[in-house]
Amino acid sequence: MRIKLATLLALLAGLMMISAGPARAGRLPTLKLTPCQIRIGTFFNGTQVVVTGRIPADSQVVIRMSNAPHHMKFKIKKKLAGLLWMNLGDVSFDNLPSVYLVYSSARLDKLGPAGTGRSAAARLGVKRLEARARVSTTSTDVHRLLDELVRVKRAEGLYAWEEGVVKLGPVKNGERAYRCIITLRARVPHGTYTVEAFALNRDGTMTRTRQKLQVVEVGLPALVSSMAFKHSLVYGILAVLIALVAGLVMSLLFKKGGGAH
Repeated sequence: MRIKLATLLALLAGLMMISAGPARAGRLPTLKLTPCQIRIGTFFNGTQVVVTGRIPADSQVVIRMSNAPHHMKFKIKKKLAGLLWMNLGDVSFDNLPSVYLVYSSARLDKLGPAGTGRSAAARLGVKRLEARARVSTTSTDVHRLLDELVRVKRAEGLYAWEEGVVKLGPVKNGERAYRCIITLRARVPHGTYTVEAFALNRDGTMTRTRQKLQVVEVGLPALVSSMAFKHSLVYGILAVLIALVAGLVMSLLFKKGGGAH
């Protein structure tokens, strides 16, 4: 009886250790967005989203905001004889988000084993985008086209990699708080975004928490967008009428200005 009881206790202790071990190793970071909805009105000129939460004390944190993959198509142009721009073909990008913002508490290439596919730079940086991109073009210089797309997106504020900007608090009860500010430009498209918090250890172990962020159009922008997609004929007629009225008003103003002199 004593042997059976000792065996039972040993089994229970083993099960408790097994169940507790992964729970500690795989603790998820917490994440809170303020605000969790962005409203784009007539005078919207960009805004900021504050991301806060907690991560294990031995981890660094990466914050990523992105939306679903989109199809993007551009014209390839080249200046001939230093005078004229000519269309040389088309290029299409698939499986890439239109917005991809990454903020970290340390350099991405220092998070996880360097030179491996488990580093944060490989999993969350620009290399991640290059690996998932599908490019359709007549040009053979695909890497240059990808670099140019990333350059344009960064200039628009829709792609970003900002390292060392997430602030970490002191260690408390095996955790520490973090705070990150996501800056959204006026050109941010409306739609549903995913904001993720990644907690990374030195060995490359990564846990993740995510939350949705809604960017919605309100007021006049919402009305114009709705008419353009749902009532295209009415939208086209109104656009022509507005252009005619604007042209007439400008013509009258210039005539009055000319008469005054």
